[in-house]
Amino acid sequence: MLSQKPDAVQFIQALDAQGINVLFNQASTGFVSGISYGFEGMQFKGAHLGNAYKWQAVKNAISYEQERDRTAIHQANVRTREQQSARAGQSVGTDANTKVATGNRRMYSRAMENYRIRLEKQIESTSRRLEMMESAATNLAF
Repeated sequence: MLSQKPDAVQFIQALDAQGINVLFNQASTGFVSGISYGFEGMQFKGAHLGNAYKWQAVKNAISYEQERDRTAIHQANVRTREQQSARAGQSVGTDANTKVATGNRRMYSRAMENYRIRLEKQIESTSRRLEMMESAATNLAF
């Protein structure tokens, strides 16, 4: 019987298909302690988007195994960092750690909230598609 949870590779690919890149806080041992999401040049820590986007919640929602998924997570990090480097000269203030001038804080907060809403919708849509794919695969198996 197929699992109802996508694995880490499927999770990364599903987000990538929606234009969302992920950056995992991964130690050299492979241990992951956090996750950030990037969309249209903006990067946000999962914890800043809400509890459902923290690594702990994501890890429980997907089929994750540290050793099995170590390489896929590392590769996702490399791709995300390459994309960030390519954009570095094109945009200003996209880093989650960038200090935002007081006058821009409201605009930044609105942008972050809009991003959170879009990301949530895309994750829900991707999750539904994965469920339909798994259902179709299960029906074929019987």
